[in-house]
Amino acid sequence: MRRRTLSSVFQRRKRQQSGAAEEANEEEDEQVASGSEEDTELMPPPPLEGQMGSYFNVGGWAKECLIRGYKYGVFHMQCGTTTDNDVGLTTFGSAYPDFKNVFGGVEIRKQFGPYHLSHNWLSNNEWLSEAGVDTPLAGGIFSALIRTAYSKHENFEIKAKVKAGYELSPVKTEFVLPVVNEPKVMGYFVVAPATNWLLGYRAVYNLEEKGFDKHAFCLGYDDGSSEIGLKLENFQDVRGSVFQRLGERFAVALKMNLYGGGETRRIAFGGQYMLDSGSLVKAKVREDGNIGFVYQSKLNDNMEINYHFGFEGKSPIDGDHKIGVAWILNS
Repeated sequence: MRRRTLSSVFQRRKRQQSGAAEEANEEEDEQVASGSEEDTELMPPPPLEGQMGSYFNVGGWAKECLIRGYKYGVFHMQCGTTTDNDVGLTTFGSAYPDFKNVFGGVEIRKQFGPYHLSHNWLSNNEWLSEAGVDTPLAGGIFSALIRTAYSKHENFEIKAKVKAGYELSPVKTEFVLPVVNEPKVMGYFVVAPATNWLLGYRAVYNLEEKGFDKHAFCLGYDDGSSEIGLKLENFQDVRGSVFQRLGERFAVALKMNLYGGGETRRIAFGGQYMLDSGSLVKAKVREDGNIGFVYQSKLNDNMEINYHFGFEGKSPIDGDHKIGVAWILNS
């Protein structure tokens, strides 16, 4: 729970600031690569116009269709606003999987031209701080930040790492270096060899174990209507996805993860339909027979809602049921 929530804090900041980092969810993505039970994946927002996609944007539309909205617990609420002095304030609260496990936090952030500062307090007595810069350099865009996390449970603990990146089309790279109590060096490199195509390589090196935790290669294609994503991790785990729009309203997606030895671990197939209001109705079925439905709606520029309902297809009455509600309010 702690790891997932820390990642979600950085993910929200990333959606609010174009230069924020995708590596904030690295630990969560590592769980998936190692074949953890819950198939959680890093989901960065689509790149802004004129910017290149990252390693994690490969297969992004399929993830939006088959993952986003399905992972909420009983409830999730997020409220954000900006003061007259351009200071951003955000609060959030989540309960997963039941009301006995509640988590929340508060974030304050400030932009100073190309620089930004932020500080977070989380309800489990952890604090997160970040200072960064995004600026043009040599015809491209350079970004760098230092991120610290400190907590006091039984003992005081502090962690810190530095992230830097550079983008000059058709090349983009980002890497993370440990500073204090962070055991891993991480980074990726992507290149766009032709229109709509993306090739990349990613590595994770564990300094404590003195060895690589991950080697990964990716190939992606996206022309706005059709998307194909393929990733080969540690020369044995394969992730593949296909997303296809069928007109202006319909879309279908297939996602499959094959782990070492050829054993099928995760398969999901689903689709989405856009209503006249712009809201999305989504449905998917997994390899284990679980079925889920999601309703996503952006009521206006400042209010978004998500509703999720899921059940066991093999036992729709007596089996487990899941519900989730998310409200995101900004002013």
